[in-house]
Amino acid sequence: MNHEPEPDETELDETPSDKQLTHDIDEALAKVRPERYDAGDKDWMDDVVESVRQSLADRAEDEVIRDAARRRVYRREAEATKRTNRLLRDIDETGQLPLGWGDGDKWRELLFDLLHLPLSIARRRVRFGVASANDLEQWELESGREEDKRHAAQISARRAARLLAKWLVEQNAECVEYLAGDGSAS
Repeated sequence: MNHEPEPDETELDETPSDKQLTHDIDEALAKVRPERYDAGDKDWMDDVVESVRQSLADRAEDEVIRDAARRRVYRREAEATKRTNRLLRDIDETGQLPLGWGDGDKWRELLFDLLHLPLSIARRRVRFGVASANDLEQWELESGREEDKRHAAQISARRAARLLAKWLVEQNAECVEYLAGDGSAS
């Protein structure tokens, strides 16, 4: 399955104050994060959300609005790239072009949105409607390279987890915190 990697939030052109806020959020989350929780449980973050709200309230209104607008626009562009990838997967799964492609004069109007979606090739974007055979081949090659990198990173993380588990057993330790310090969990 060929697909673009998930957008990295650091691509949102953080200002120095945004970077500090991100750092502060990370620290606050680390302090209040439960030992175990359901991935859908967000209630434990409410105090951090409130502190960020207060921090943002101290900023100039135009700055907060501009930052929110920027994030929303960047997120929609990332979603547009995902829609292009979904279109390619659909073509692969059905073996056919989408209904109406090439049929009469109206097909371009019907597919305006699809034709204007971005195709991401090695961190550069090409509007899907003007993508050439070379662009599509390059996308396929780059997508394969990215998939290989993600797969290798996942394998590496699994090996590290296995190694840590082995160390825990060898040390007769209950949890990872025992490996990180003086032998006592905090």
